[in-house]
Amino acid sequence: MQKKKIIEKMSKTKRHVMSSAFVNHVTNYDGTDAAASASGLPTAFIMAENGFVSLDPFRAVCPGLKTYQTLGWGHFCTLFDPDQVNSKISDFLGLI
Repeated sequence: MQKKKIIEKMSKTKRHVMSSAFVNHVTNYDGTDAAASASGLPTAFIMAENGFVSLDPFRAVCPGLKTYQTLGWGHFCTLFDPDQVNSKISDFLGLI
């Protein structure tokens, strides 16, 4: 049911908005400045099992980065399996 709602909402988004979002937040996104600002702080990165992000640049500027992957879900893992995501957050909080 949630998948259907997500598809319905996303399909109503204007094409130029989706194109811009894809280019600016997926293909051209560089989060190294954000990661560098967290250098020295406890930092977690939770991504989907099929994530396409290279974590090497983040690890270079934030060597203490703790990474997690959700299993069995894609981008909307927080909606479809919040228990798995919360478990990873709890694990991270137990480390700091």
